[in-house]
Amino acid sequence: MEYPIVNSIDNCFNGSGSIEITDSPAKELKNVLAHIISRDYAANTREAIIRDIRDFIEWYEESYGERFSFWRTVERDIADFRDALRRKWRAVSTVNRKLASIRILYDSAMEMGVISKNPCRKIKQLAIQWLSPKWLTRQELRKFLKEVEIRWSSRDKAMAYLMAHSGLRVGEVVRLETKDIHIWERSGYVDVLDSKGNKSRKVPLPLAVREALTEYLDERLVKYGKSSGSLRLFLWQRWPLTEIAVNKAMDIYSKASGLSVNPHRLRHTFAYAYLEANPGDIVGLAQILGHSDINTTSIYTQNRLEDLQKRVEGI
Repeated sequence: MEYPIVNSIDNCFNGSGSIEITDSPAKELKNVLAHIISRDYAANTREAIIRDIRDFIEWYEESYGERFSFWRTVERDIADFRDALRRKWRAVSTVNRKLASIRILYDSAMEMGVISKNPCRKIKQLAIQWLSPKWLTRQELRKFLKEVEIRWSSRDKAMAYLMAHSGLRVGEVVRLETKDIHIWERSGYVDVLDSKGNKSRKVPLPLAVREALTEYLDERLVKYGKSSGSLRLFLWQRWPLTEIAVNKAMDIYSKASGLSVNPHRLRHTFAYAYLEANPGDIVGLAQILGHSDINTTSIYTQNRLEDLQKRVEGI
């Protein structure tokens, strides 16, 4: 049998190519993928899992010249795929993420009774020495935010402050509605109702964020009126802003400041500033950031590569 021009996973999504979707291995794969897609994953997570599974199946079929089949996969195949990724100089975190996605594939096949033995069971992820995520120093943050203020965009200032001083994710920022903002003279908070993992939380707003939001809300009222055509907080010509639009806006200020800044780095910056002001309060930080696993938050207790470099230079 000739190796199909369109691989097995492509056939599952478009039904084309030389593999009949009614063929048992192809049908099993399609059913398992449909089961994974139906799970309650965030959209980006779901896309990453399917992309990783696609990489594995393409590697499998190119390596063996045969269609992918659950019952023909052995432990050695998973280990060889892991090693092949490492030979391509893939980051350890990327390799481990792909292994986790493959484990989801075979765990799902086990749940559905497609296989009775999981070839991923004994496969170990690569060891990794975690370093802290990159963040901005106080001076760098001031320099970045100065570029935002110089351009007189109260909307962009409010967005940047929510990420840098309250730790919101960019996806959470664009999904905020005006009713989610609660501001008083001496306090305030934001309801994050559509967070990662379908969680909700209340995030306290410091004075700087309250002032930035108040300024923007006043301007928004004058510009769009009470009936703006959208319930979303952040708009562009009456249309809700997207994550891509926010990233592009932050990129403009990043280049103007001569720094490398993106929304996630602003969130990291908040996390470090919080721990600097409240040493050891990992639980409080996890609550604000919306982490369900405190181990995720503990990465902010690690050293930056730049800090370690300075220390070894002094030896």
